[in-house]
Amino acid sequence: MGRKRTRQVLFRLSDEERERLDELVARSALTEAEYLRRRSLSEKNIVVRDGQGLRTLIAAVNKIGSNINQIARMANSVGGVSKDEILKIAAWQEEIYRQVRELNNT
Repeated sequence: MGRKRTRQVLFRLSDEERERLDELVARSALTEAEYLRRRSLSEKNIVVRDGQGLRTLIAAVNKIGSNINQIARMANSVGGVSKDEILKIAAWQEEIYRQVRELNNT
């Protein structure tokens, strides 16, 4: 069960500081409150993730999963899969690995 948060912290920022905070929060894919809690209460820095990149990767993985399911259905109906289809799956898998590595390096 989550803990009840009853205390509020208020502080002021310059326009430039606010813009920077907005950028950091957007890149983190967290809510502003969660980002500030993690940033202020953690002894180490927050790992800022590319939220849009992650959403793009998830969409790509879902699309690839659908394609693999179609190939599996075809294999079940005709009794096998061609070498070309297997190569397509291997290429999709490599693309997923590439995108994950790219996200980890941002």
